[in-house]
Amino acid sequence: ANITGDPAEMARAASYYARAEELGPLEWQPLARYGFALIGLGSWERAYETLVRAVEAGAPESVAAQAQQLGGAVGNLRGMRAEAAEALRADPDGREALEQLAEYRLMQQDYLQASYALDRLLALAPEDSVAWARMGLAMAQMGHAEAFTEQWDAPEMPQGVENPWRYAAGYAGERGAWGAALAMLETDAAALSGVGRAELEAASMAAQQGQFGVAQQLLMAIIEEEPGNPDPWLVMADAATLAGEAAAAQHFLMEAEARGAAGDALNERRAAIAAPPPDAPVEPAPTPETPMDMLPDPDEPADDFDVILR
Repeated sequence: ANITGDPAEMARAASYYARAEELGPLEWQPLARYGFALIGLGSWERAYETLVRAVEAGAPESVAAQAQQLGGAVGNLRGMRAEAAEALRADPDGREALEQLAEYRLMQQDYLQASYALDRLLALAPEDSVAWARMGLAMAQMGHAEAFTEQWDAPEMPQGVENPWRYAAGYAGERGAWGAALAMLETDAAALSGVGRAELEAASMAAQQGQFGVAQQLLMAIIEEEPGNPDPWLVMADAATLAGEAAAAQHFLMEAEARGAAGDALNERRAAIAAPPPDAPVEPAPTPETPMDMLPDPDEPADDFDVILR
């Protein structure tokens, strides 16, 4: 369950561990796995207590470090709960109280209760684009992305944002919910607004956010399914360019060109690779005065993108 990340499998695994614990004390290995399954389900407090018991049962330092990190997150979560409760007592229908309650429920991965709070919040402030994006996240995580697009009209977007569905999907991606992001990008409303293939859109968003591993995972899935499609190679080149990996970006463009990518798309990206990033110092070309040990070493260890090139 922890390998696949499937919520249903995690819930099943957690129930098995709970039943096993009823029969007698568990060793640190199953306790640690139990704790990780609970993290995946959003039950952070129970997960923390379980990992602490795993440490007490002899778990190694790596588990202890994760328990300590989770303990800090649980402390923050409890603080959020106390603040939300205080705000609700002061003004049960106030905007601040509903915002805090919604965020607390999202952090708990209690998407149904989060949607209730967000529904009330959007009734008070239908122009709140962040609350609208949070509602999209909650609905998509419950499997209702299409219903979200039908029930809640997109408010006016922040300055510089052209497409509301990309905005909502990007918000979900920033919170690590790429499944929800894909679900929103796959809706009819997104397609009608000009959003392209969901995986390509999501990969481009992930690269813009610096989540290059996510971008690669999404793109490699397309490459494996459609080896003759140049589009994922173009987006891979974009991601490599953003990561500062010019050699990898050039390689990806060669792969795209071999698959029939349009010349304009290739030339635009090659120009972006050649251009220095904003405010970056321009490095001089090697001269006879440049010591050889200052030049790039072709035998340096592989970087993140080199794994794609093998």
